[in-house]
Amino acid sequence: MRWRVLGLLFLARIGIGFQFQTVASVSDDLVVAFGLDYADIGFLIGLFMAPGLFLSIPAGYWGRYVSDRIMVVFGLVALALGGAASSLATDSWGIGMGRGCAGVGFLFTSLYFTKMVADWFEGREIATAMSILVMSWPFGIAMGQVGHVWLAQTYGWQVPFQAASVYCLIAALGVFLLYRPPHDL
Repeated sequence: MRWRVLGLLFLARIGIGFQFQTVASVSDDLVVAFGLDYADIGFLIGLFMAPGLFLSIPAGYWGRYVSDRIMVVFGLVALALGGAASSLATDSWGIGMGRGCAGVGFLFTSLYFTKMVADWFEGREIATAMSILVMSWPFGIAMGQVGHVWLAQTYGWQVPFQAASVYCLIAALGVFLLYRPPHDL
């Protein structure tokens, strides 16, 4: 059962990397659409990590009162909302606000996916399980590198943000419906 749970968490956590990659993949389009330079693109990419500076301790504390599953679902929904907000942006500030919202989701999911794996695995297996979980981030980035550019060229720069948001919403639904902590079995 725990390996199935790890598979679910791996598939859900792909959404973090998939959403993270959106700005980098459509950067040329954003430069043209909003008159940005590549330093601005780097700033937008960095905004994804910024909420962690302020919310890491409170997010860890809230975990005492809210289940891991709900914290991860909240994080995936925040990732989806951030991507959706970025796709609707009419200026660089709008994309920045979306990236900040997605960054909140990044923080919550990163903290609690890791805790979920630690709850399910122990001993020698935990190293393997954590390694598998950690590989979901670059896997999501690779998916974005392959798919986002094609989506942007075919449908416009907004669609990669929307596609990543839909992925995160489906992942949130999957975790909400399918995940159970080990002590509930």
